[in-house]
Amino acid sequence: MYSKGYGKKTIARMLGISKNTVKKVLDSSEFPRYKRVREVEKKIDKFTDAIIDMYYN
Repeated sequence: MYSKGYGKKTIARMLGISKNTVKKVLDSSEFPRYKRVREVEKKIDKFTDAIIDMYYN
């Protein structure tokens, strides 16, 4: 879109995203991928071994 002459503000409006997001994508050299920030530990993970042990014994 940008190469076809549309401005960053126009692209942002058309796609329903922030102008900053359009700028960030245009400034990057590669296609943006979703990156998970951190692995979330489930509350039950602490007890999994104990639960399995109780189930089989």
